[in-house]
Amino acid sequence: IGREARPHLTKLSDRFGGRHNQLGYYADNMPSFLQDFVNNGQNRHGWKGKLREMIAPFIPQFGLQDRLSTGTYQTIDQPAEFNQATQRSIVDAIPGYLSRILQELRKVRTGNEDIGREVFDFTTGKFTVESAANENLMNRIIPKSAVRGASSTINDALNTMDEDGTLSPEARKVLSERLLRDASTNKRFDPEAYLRSREYASGTSPEIAKELEEFFRGKFDYDEKGNLNDSSKNHKLRQDFSQVFLDIRSVSRDPINEINRLINTGHTEPLRAMGIITTEEGQDRINYPRIWEILRSGVTDNNPWADGGDGWYEGKLDRSGDSSHKSFVGPHYPGAEVAWAKNKISRFRTKYEPEEQAARDKMAKHLKTMRGRFGSAAQSVKDQVGTFGNLTPTDFTDGIKSYSQMFSNTVGGYADKLKGGYQAFVGEQVTKHQEAPSYVAKGMQELTDLYSSYDPTQPLIKGIDFS
Repeated sequence: IGREARPHLTKLSDRFGGRHNQLGYYADNMPSFLQDFVNNGQNRHGWKGKLREMIAPFIPQFGLQDRLSTGTYQTIDQPAEFNQATQRSIVDAIPGYLSRILQELRKVRTGNEDIGREVFDFTTGKFTVESAANENLMNRIIPKSAVRGASSTINDALNTMDEDGTLSPEARKVLSERLLRDASTNKRFDPEAYLRSREYASGTSPEIAKELEEFFRGKFDYDEKGNLNDSSKNHKLRQDFSQVFLDIRSVSRDPINEINRLINTGHTEPLRAMGIITTEEGQDRINYPRIWEILRSGVTDNNPWADGGDGWYEGKLDRSGDSSHKSFVGPHYPGAEVAWAKNKISRFRTKYEPEEQAARDKMAKHLKTMRGRFGSAAQSVKDQVGTFGNLTPTDFTDGIKSYSQMFSNTVGGYADKLKGGYQAFVGEQVTKHQEAPSYVAKGMQELTDLYSSYDPTQPLIKGIDFS
């Protein structure tokens, strides 16, 4: 019943402004609406103030916690296992100092200035070079699978919004940053907010901000003040865009616990070098813009599925593991290229093996038919030769057998082979019957006419081959 009634109910709802899409949008984003209401200082008075006081204790206040639990100069005397000064000296200062001493000694001993530092990697429990340890740290904070998942989801959202592929690469980059930032801070997709250039990342050029404003104005209907018009089209499109936006929220990542764990094991310096943490007024903070930048590093410059795009098609090379290509998602595992090639070959064989077998069967049937036809023609030639007067059928037996053998052993090029064999055969017969050249000429003409008229639609041997 529901399946049958759904199309009619949808049409009925569209007649009244698409209320089902509007209801779905408000239901999906109710926590964000309530948070906006409680956080709005203008709602502290009147009936709104009373309502705010009633619901505020029950509304969770969401926000990213960017303050780290590392010690500062003001908290250096607070107790830790010893205190924070002891902790940082043991896990950061002393190991780093010893690592640098060892590096300098190796340079002096070997004369090689390219020797890297040797450090202890707590994530693997082994001593290793600094570059390998830093790579392991990054994989702990933001695994490659998380980068692929986030970039793919953001690409899907951008391609849904920009289905015609009209946005420039710079605009897609700016919009992807805005979508991921809003999703990571529990904001909702608000078409009105995406008109405001001040809410895009700092440093966004006025031209890109204007391009995005015109893009969303072309998608939604607004009034003169920039407010969204109450229409079925607007509610449906907003709900569609909100769904892909919420998908981004599900893949956004907050690695604060992992970062704190790494800091407590002496990895403050490499995290600072990688830009994961920064220090502002003596307080270490997580650099979330850097994390978001890594998560969306696989976002493409255009919509590959739009007209003129370079979307995937059968036979296209997989460039997702090529860091120099715009389709790059992340490094492939060892042997990925070989596995990809083997899969391509397997798919090709699976697809075309039936066609290849059918072609072989058809060729075998054709060969059988040709041999049958030539055998009948050879017997007719043999019978006709018996009427040539002084020539006997046995005079032509060897030549006819040679033709039959050639037809049995080959298909391609049989005309040229038959021509050469026939000319050799005729030359031999001419030598044997110099006293009766007229019979030889008559026999040649009879053979030509016989083979030329054997299959009128497609003669096996053309008369011109005997000239």
